Amino acid sequence: MGINGQRHSKTEKGEIGLLGNVIDTYMQGMQYGQTNGIPQGSVLFDFIAEMVLGYADSQVSEVLASNDITDYKILRYRDDYRIFCNRKDELEKIAFVLQDILANLNFQLNFKKTLLTENVIENALKPDKLAYIKRYPLYRKVGKRIYATASSLQQELIYIHQFAKEFPNSGTLKKLLTTFSKRLHKRKNLVSDPEILMAILTEIALGSPKCYPIVLQLCSVLINKLSTTSEREKIVNDIYKKFQMIPNIGELQIWMQRITYQWTNPIDYTESICKIVANVPDVVLWNNDWVTDEYKDAFPQYKICTNWLRDCYTPVIDIDEVSLFDSY
Repeated sequence: MGINGQRHSKTEKGEIGLLGNVIDTYMQGMQYGQTNGIPQGSVLFDFIAEMVLGYADSQVSEVLASNDITDYKILRYRDDYRIFCNRKDELEKIAFVLQDILANLNFQLNFKKTLLTENVIENALKPDKLAYIKRYPLYRKVGKRIYATASSLQQELIYIHQFAKEFPNSGTLKKLLTTFSKRLHKRKNLVSDPEILMAILTEIALGSPKCYPIVLQLCSVLINKLSTTSEREKIVNDIYKKFQMIPNIGELQIWMQRITYQWTNPIDYTESICKIVANVPDVVLWNNDWVTDEYKDAFPQYKICTNWLRDCYTPVIDIDEVSLFDSY
């Protein structure tokens, strides 16, 4: 709809060659023949969602202009709306128009997260950011240096652990862990009890899958503080066993393999991408039943792994490598 317009998209649904239908066909191919919305996590699909919601934005503007409603401001962060208006009656009209247009596109506002308030400053902030500001902040910046109010790295992580229990998967949690990583890098010769720090980090990651990359980056640094290979292998296997109790840990396995690939006794991960990296034969990475045999047999599946790059990685993950995967 964001590509061809709503009316054209509906009347030409199923037409061969229409760009929107081509994209929908590929999405169905990745989801066992069904259109179950847009998969999250990819910049490409964020772009597609932005086209659809951008179309909704233009429709809202047109309807409001035709109703002489001009004294307002709408900010949209991907799919999160902030509507500002000086008159409550017009604000309610704007919300109704937005709801109506989104409904025509098969979207709904989440009424559990919809709030009408006059406290613009406080309610413009997400709950995790507001909670961090209200409490005594863990970190303070003086010039280019960052100082912690806690007296040790262990106390810092305990603070972050408590914050994670209240605001799992939040943006503020990721920022706290990133700041901790930078401080750990500067204090790498002053780390004591790395096993305790990794235990706390593992508990944080169990409830916050979005933090897998930064948590594993931190663990890779701390593992390197252990004095023997047997100690390193034991702690990594213990961490892996802990995570095997929960589902959907494919991403975590990829990051763990990034740490353990060069080891003498690497872990046999179940994630298909990990098997390709380890050169396990006959791996089926995707459901490609919708692809013709000609392309299915010729697809260079194993070339998604750049061998020379894989082989030059060290077991310690750099923070800049992790930040490549942050949301924009």
